[in-house]
Amino acid sequence: MIVRSEYKRLLFKQVSCRLIKPGTGQEWRAVAVALSWLIIFAVGLGLGLFYFGGLWLTVRRLPVARRPGLLAAGSFVVRTGGCLWGFYLVMAGQWECILACLAGFVTARLILVRQLRPACHTAAIGSGGRGDRDAPES
Repeated sequence: MIVRSEYKRLLFKQVSCRLIKPGTGQEWRAVAVALSWLIIFAVGLGLGLFYFGGLWLTVRRLPVARRPGLLAAGSFVVRTGGCLWGFYLVMAGQWECILACLAGFVTARLILVRQLRPACHTAAIGSGGRGDRDAPES
């Protein structure tokens, strides 16, 4: 049986991305490792949503901003700094962990690109490249 403090230590303080060999009597650790990978992937999703969602909000506010350059630069610094800090914390000195986090980050980008695509761009893709499907012909 997993002791609660041991479980917390495995998952949150020392995230282990090493694989456990079957038959060693430590299969419960394999479950903890798999759960750790899922948590790391979810953190990557969160970082991606933070970064690319912030980028989308920044681009939408640029036309009405009094200082668009300052808005863009400030947003870039905050988004990049936050993501670098998150990647550093997740990494825990193991490159495998950062790959799992990066997979979540890229997945968040793909999801946001698909969900936030403008309607005219979606119509252009759906009509085989012709965005003016209903426009009168001249």
